[in-house]
Amino acid sequence: MRLVPAVDDGPAPPRLADLLLGPGRGVLDVLAAPHGIDGPLGGVTLWDPLAGRPCGRDDLLLVAAPSAGTALAGQAVAEAARGGACAVVLKGVEDVAAVRDRARRAGVTVLVAADRVCWDDLCVLARSLVPAARLGQRPAAPAPDLSPLAEATAAAVGGPVEIVDAELRTLAHAGLGHPVDPLRERSVLDRRAPAAAREWFTGSGAAQLLLRTRTAQQVLFPGAVPRTMAPVVVRDAVAGYVIAAEGGGPLCDTAPDVLTEAAAVVAARMAGAPDPATPGPGDLADELLRGALTGTGSLDALGGPGGWTLVALRPAGDRPDPGPAPSAGACVRMVFPGAALTRTDGATVVLLPGRRGRDAAQRDAETVRNRLSALHGVRFVACVSDRVDPGHDADDDIAALAGPLCRAASVLAGRGRPSVASLSDLRPWAVLAELGEIARDRPGLFDGALDASLEHDPDRRAEVLASLLAWFDAGRDVSEAARRLRVHRNTLRYRLQRIEARSGISLDDPVQRFTVELQVRLLALGAG
Repeated sequence: MRLVPAVDDGPAPPRLADLLLGPGRGVLDVLAAPHGIDGPLGGVTLWDPLAGRPCGRDDLLLVAAPSAGTALAGQAVAEAARGGACAVVLKGVEDVAAVRDRARRAGVTVLVAADRVCWDDLCVLARSLVPAARLGQRPAAPAPDLSPLAEATAAAVGGPVEIVDAELRTLAHAGLGHPVDPLRERSVLDRRAPAAAREWFTGSGAAQLLLRTRTAQQVLFPGAVPRTMAPVVVRDAVAGYVIAAEGGGPLCDTAPDVLTEAAAVVAARMAGAPDPATPGPGDLADELLRGALTGTGSLDALGGPGGWTLVALRPAGDRPDPGPAPSAGACVRMVFPGAALTRTDGATVVLLPGRRGRDAAQRDAETVRNRLSALHGVRFVACVSDRVDPGHDADDDIAALAGPLCRAASVLAGRGRPSVASLSDLRPWAVLAELGEIARDRPGLFDGALDASLEHDPDRRAEVLASLLAWFDAGRDVSEAARRLRVHRNTLRYRLQRIEARSGISLDDPVQRFTVELQVRLLALGAG
């Protein structure tokens, strides 16, 4: 996938995407976008169903009402379809699912405005883009900030990274804890490579090689660790380089490809072109995913991939959650263009576009896990869903997956191994985790004979739970459970008999045994 968009000399006509990615960011959410968000934005119509004023073609149709019931929303969608509006903007949607379904059937994009924003302000925001285009101006783009890209690249290649201009002046750098050599230290401190290194670079032919090949190459500066450099090519000239140095060990095998992708992104930014592949945490794709998971937005605007795979990640063991990293989304999108990332229920959730079989999905989840582990310096585990096919129910399917997927990732984090597992494999434990959440609010579920046994001999509480859990995990095979506990099978038999005697439980009774097993497994999850 090319990351350098074509740049022409004329002004680009305003699109709906320019509004959503620019002045409308954080103000407008996408509820439905059957045909994406790349359509032209021609103007604004403040619509009142009683006035009978038709909307203009490619206009943004603002429904000036404090709330939109199903009937009013339906009228607005129908008017937008008749007039060829680029989108409808509503507030206070009462029935999100019904409006989304109506919009999809009509082929109309529907946006939801934040309650705090007045309609006049929305008019100004949208209309500001149209005169700018007519006056030959491009929609304003944020100033290039290459630091998140440098951090994402360093995490992806496994070594410190610098982004420099053609004169080897440092524009951005990221170490992420990797060891540095004297050349990099001087380059960062002085904001430029030392004169001797610059002279060697041009005199040795290394600069000419990069200009000729236009691909990442290994460069051996005298007295420095090996470096891999990718040229940043803007309008057929080398405008800079993305450089990765070996840190504590060799760079990863895919480092040349990663650096080439990063150089293409830098080139796009230097050329002034929009760069949707790596804008950071405010990227529209991330916002759309967050809206889909909460049931307030839609993934329609991401286009029409062959399907999606959802991955939930948590730190392994009892490691604290490092929280969101500004470059996490860029780090993932460098490997999977079009991916989205957000956080929910204390987990990092990643949406990977495209058709993936079970094995491929697990490999992709492992790649994402490795990237985020390197970025945060914490080992993550990942739980991956089955593929979600596109269609009217895709958003509902994605939203319904989030809770079980995050619970399953939490279970996997407690185990620590394996690092990646599928939701289908972990679903029974995810159900137990959900029951555990219910049990925390209803401690009476733990009252009973087993609870009395644990209270009777608190010093042996851990031993009792471990013995029962091993016995249940082994399918009530005493010999196998004893092997797992590393005790003699007669020792385990004595423990089970003592539990029965003190609690009055009969482990031969199916109902009593099921109740005890459920309590033991919930207690093992920390629910009681």
